[in-house]
Amino acid sequence: MEKEYSTKERIVGIATEIFTKQGFSKTTMDELSAKIGISKKTLYKHFDSKERLVREVVEKLMAETSSDVEKIVTGDNDEFIATIRKLFEYLPIRLERFGRFISGELKMCMPELWDEVDKFRREVGHKNIERVIKKGIRAGLIRKDINTELAVELYFNALVNTLTPENLIQRRFTITALFDTFGKVFFEGMLTDEARKLKRAKDSRKRIAKKRV
Repeated sequence: MEKEYSTKERIVGIATEIFTKQGFSKTTMDELSAKIGISKKTLYKHFDSKERLVREVVEKLMAETSSDVEKIVTGDNDEFIATIRKLFEYLPIRLERFGRFISGELKMCMPELWDEVDKFRREVGHKNIERVIKKGIRAGLIRKDINTELAVELYFNALVNTLTPENLIQRRFTITALFDTFGKVFFEGMLTDEARKLKRAKDSRKRIAKKRV
């Protein structure tokens, strides 16, 4: 049983790398079995179709993303600015790697699975944006006169409507640039004067550290 579990995990891991690099629509099960180093019979023993394997890969990516974001938002570090920075460093990297595969191909080839992914990102994104904003208010770094519910809706809808499959495929802008701009436009507008000073000081230290490297 342990051997079968290990083989399945290995299949999913390698399939994830292949799908995110070249997509799944043009990848055959023959190619997958050859690159994984197992027989096609063994591959089909664990996954009776490529669609089932794609679903397993996507579910794994969603679970990992949810876990990573949860750790960032609710970790031991209770510093609001640090939380924002970690999120804005993690999400662009994650989306840059998986964005085109998850959104572009799924929406076209497996629309039902794409609907599940879209629902997932909306639920997880909405929940965690709200938690981050409330964390900032408790820390005295986000203005208390901000309507939290409305701020979450504005930020989330703007982000989701920008991170569409079409934009990810066309790459009209880098994801890193997108999150940097969103941070400046949305979050900095909500910060208190104290938080802005703190952020400027940290940004300055970060630039100095980069120059030294």
